[in-house]
Amino acid sequence: MKEIEFSLVDPLGLHMRPAAAFAKLTHDFKSSLQIIKNTGETADARSMLMTVRMGIKQGECFRIRMEGDEEEAMAECLEKMRGEL
Repeated sequence: MKEIEFSLVDPLGLHMRPAAAFAKLTHDFKSSLQIIKNTGETADARSMLMTVRMGIKQGECFRIRMEGDEEEAMAECLEKMRGEL
């Protein structure tokens, strides 16, 4: 299991475009991807709707938890996405 701290720069927060990017990443790898809000609320990133419903706003910090054989490669992809979302 690997976790990274993340925040969004997009003024609209975690809307459909970043949610779609997380969902695409989960389909490109076999590892699971969970988004965890500071309140403890979690969402499976495979579901764009669940991800958007979390209501994460611009600049709000949250964690992304990866589990599985490809978590290191997934973490590298997430690091490349940082600053774009």
